[in-house]
Amino acid sequence: MNELQAKLHDAMHSHGFDAVMAMGPDNFAYLTQATLPFAPNYPDRRALVLQTREGYACVISPYAWAVAIKDQGWQGELISYQEGTPHRALLTAVTQTLVDAGLTRARICLLY
Repeated sequence: MNELQAKLHDAMHSHGFDAVMAMGPDNFAYLTQATLPFAPNYPDRRALVLQTREGYACVISPYAWAVAIKDQGWQGELISYQEGTPHRALLTAVTQTLVDAGLTRARICLLY
């Protein structure tokens, strides 16, 4: 567990959260160590990161951004969605990820 993961784990544990989900470009960059400098130019496209107290880490991003995230060293799971209807596609991907990770009844801290 690296220093950032240890800090996240301790913060989630001390505040009673099971996971952290971050959407804003700055929070996303902090938690993933991957920058998306073009993200502010596309406000209808969202990338988010989900990290659990147990160490599961997942990025959900537009399909076109997935390679940039992987190229910057992202080691966790990467789920990309098609951008035809970005809000619906993102919501579907997030919902399925929460179900698959067993987090449907979890306390999740949302950082935006």
